[in-house]
Amino acid sequence: MDLAELAANISDLFREPLTAGERKMIDEAIYFADSARFEHTNECEDPEGCPVCETAEEAIEVLSAIYDDAPVADEQPAA
Repeated sequence: MDLAELAANISDLFREPLTAGERKMIDEAIYFADSARFEHTNECEDPEGCPVCETAEEAIEVLSAIYDDAPVADEQPAA
């Protein structure tokens, strides 16, 4: 299973659309994972073969796919 397929499977788990707050939390998780990866790669001796770098990159890709693909809740008040 590749990352795109994994992300699609995770997105399918969302029975309800994501609220703005949930999307914000995913966006923040992406930001923090990317920041941590950046800080780690500055000190990492072998970013290409490093399991920490690779895991962070995979997490960012999966979270980004969820953020992009999951349905969004309509949070506008009913008129």
